[in-house]
Amino acid sequence: MTTHYLRVVEGLDILDNVLAPFIVRVLREHYDHDWWWHGVLGTLHPDQRRRLPHGGDTDHLIQWMDPAICLNVIEHHWKDLFSREFRPETLSWVRELHATRNTIAHKGPADIDQAYARHTLDLVRKVVAPIDASAADRVMMLAAQLSRIETPL
Repeated sequence: MTTHYLRVVEGLDILDNVLAPFIVRVLREHYDHDWWWHGVLGTLHPDQRRRLPHGGDTDHLIQWMDPAICLNVIEHHWKDLFSREFRPETLSWVRELHATRNTIAHKGPADIDQAYARHTLDLVRKVVAPIDASAADRVMMLAAQLSRIETPL
């Protein structure tokens, strides 16, 4: 059964697939070969860092960048790096998505309210649109599908 929750998870997967390579490109331009340590690991708490590799090739490291890490990196490096890449209001959207992602991740697969799901997907669309227009279109299609999901009584 498709749920609002599953559509939001799909949207967060699109977010991750768009943001991770984009973030790596920006971090590599700034930190060169030290992008993983200074750009990613250096932004995380020790307990978050412990589960991640300390090095590897770029493609391998990108696979470790989930939505929480991507959003954290953007927040941490906003002033120096990402404020140049996005509109100013994007930081608010990133922060809200970070909080939403944490709620969704700790909530489990129980369904969520349609309005909450629609709002979350709209935030995802706004963040990915300047990077990948086709990804933003895919997120809009997910949002359109929300109205066709039957919610059990």
